[in-house]
Amino acid sequence: MMRFIKYLKPICWNWKLRTFTHFLTHFAKDIGVRVPLTSAWRAQFLDSHEDEIPPRIAPILQLKAGRLPEPVTQQEFFSVVEEVYRELNVGDKPESIWNFDTTSVMLPEPQKKVTKKRKHTAGDEDDAPKEEPTSVLYAVSAAGEHTPATILFRGVRIAGEWKSMLTDTDTERVQLMVNSYGEFDYPSAHKWLKNILMRSALPRPLVLFMDPLYSHLDNYEFIKQAFDDNIHLICIPPKVPTLKLPLGLTVMPLLKDKWYEDLDELQLASTPRNPLSRAQIVNALMPADTEALQEENIKAGFARCGLFPWNPHAATIEAQRADEAEANAEGPSEVDKVGRESDDFDMPPLSPRQQEAVNQAFAVFAQAGVSLKRAKRLLRNMNVPGFATVKDE
Repeated sequence: MMRFIKYLKPICWNWKLRTFTHFLTHFAKDIGVRVPLTSAWRAQFLDSHEDEIPPRIAPILQLKAGRLPEPVTQQEFFSVVEEVYRELNVGDKPESIWNFDTTSVMLPEPQKKVTKKRKHTAGDEDDAPKEEPTSVLYAVSAAGEHTPATILFRGVRIAGEWKSMLTDTDTERVQLMVNSYGEFDYPSAHKWLKNILMRSALPRPLVLFMDPLYSHLDNYEFIKQAFDDNIHLICIPPKVPTLKLPLGLTVMPLLKDKWYEDLDELQLASTPRNPLSRAQIVNALMPADTEALQEENIKAGFARCGLFPWNPHAATIEAQRADEAEANAEGPSEVDKVGRESDDFDMPPLSPRQQEAVNQAFAVFAQAGVSLKRAKRLLRNMNVPGFATVKDE
């Protein structure tokens, strides 16, 4: 029990008492131990193990129901990470330090057939292109390695033809999964851990940095599986904006933009009633994978986060660099250009001819089944002025 409690110290940053006791209850049941976890038991446990319980966990066990622990600081996070590195002896082993994350793209879904029972008229809401998510999951190491791209589709079964457009070499670089959403969920994370990461010939112990999203109670099976396999999870604490992870800093933005770029080009050659096939979606990821998952790009992400080489001041330096870049920017930021945060920005007035050309471009995109938001991103990437003047009805 104590070993599991210590294991949770870089995961349970903002847990309430209820969440922590639920994890301990699940774990106690798994190992066949009955633990009451009453206030009296917690007090006795704290007294008996005062020197062993990590500083972040002791106050959680003393909390009253519903109360939140003290906020986490950047300094405390790096102090705990340094302690984990030292305990596991991985501080000088980049092949043992990893980061897991996922990103998704929105793609048009096949339109439903109109039945005779329902009268269909132009302008119905069903005429608007509908979209569904497709996600990709990765883990990368401080040594520049990465797991195969795991593409997550919405569905109930995997079809063999989804890899039909790949070369033999690319086939080895892609794994496929399905769930009810097409987006990350906790069962999918657990499945990825067992079928992808644990089957890879990676050293143990292994440190795996993750987003705080993955420390949720519903993800107990994932956390317990990692614990059993000597994979040590470290979640960055929430509400500490200076803390970043390598995939989110240098890999996923580049991968998502390139993947969208290739998908948009394919979609323009398609129609709303003939959307992209799963094989096209899988194949379109390969150029993005090659560009974004380069060894030097991955290593740069770990260095800029301060996770390897070890530099607890790197997060502050990175935040200052981002602030300076934003303050010195003369035009729209890179985030604006690809439409990841802002969807509109002020544009100069257009002549009637320019406005007509922009409207015609949107009509072409709409015919191809490209949503207005994606069309704006396409035109923005091509530096075409005026597209933001079209209203999203």
